[in-house]
Amino acid sequence: MKPISDTYYSSISDIPLLTKEQEQELGRAVHGKSKAKAAKAVNTLILSNLRLVAKIVNKDFGYFSDQEDLMSEGTIGLHRAATKFDPSFGAKFSTYAVWWIRQHIIAHIERSSTIKLSNHTHEMMSKIRRVSERLSAELGYEPTHEELSEVTGLSVEMLDKYSGYKYSMIPIDSPTWRRDGEDGSTLADILEDVHAIRPDNAAQMNNDSRGIRALLPILNKREQHIITHRFGLDGGDAMILEDIGRGLSITRERVRQIQEGALKKLKKKMMEKPVESSPALAYS
Repeated sequence: MKPISDTYYSSISDIPLLTKEQEQELGRAVHGKSKAKAAKAVNTLILSNLRLVAKIVNKDFGYFSDQEDLMSEGTIGLHRAATKFDPSFGAKFSTYAVWWIRQHIIAHIERSSTIKLSNHTHEMMSKIRRVSERLSAELGYEPTHEELSEVTGLSVEMLDKYSGYKYSMIPIDSPTWRRDGEDGSTLADILEDVHAIRPDNAAQMNNDSRGIRALLPILNKREQHIITHRFGLDGGDAMILEDIGRGLSITRERVRQIQEGALKKLKKKMMEKPVESSPALAYS
């Protein structure tokens, strides 16, 4: 298990940051007709924002021991953001990319852990770590849970609970036993994937998504973006209103209003020309 090396920090610190105007220009190139220019633009967006990935890993996921793995996963999320970035919304690329980076990191942690932790739990563990580091610098020793409790407002019992999460993270592909030099079945082999979608449900969901995607052109670009990401029509995970709003630099309530208007347009169109129904419209 390795932390991020000082050599890596030093190498990415020399990469110049982009201005908002440069980001907008690169975003337009990503969606341009030239594949070569698009690939170069994506690469530039990624390289210029590796410090963002390192900052998120260090600040929010410092409790996870193998930070090199988290950097790799965060960079994959950064690549996803770069390929999807739409400069016409006016948001900074870094604002848009944060959600993708965090989601890929959290997904990796959940895959490699026998304990599935919520986003709230990750946030609390990050807060505890930051407070602990600050108190360590002030006191000259690692603070006790009683001292942390006074600053964080969390009970000692809750701190014990979060501390237990920290040391319970083991790879899910670890063998359950070893004998005579041979490994037994892994945890992944014997644990049920409670989040797996049944094949018949997956087929129905795929048909529903196709029906909605066929109607998306009647919406404007912002409405298309919100509906697509709200219900995962691009194949990604469904996003919450707050995260969509952060990427567009608008409030959660404004996203909800735009979503409601877009769904009304889609329903009206469906009444004019029947298409396959979608569970997405139930959100209205």
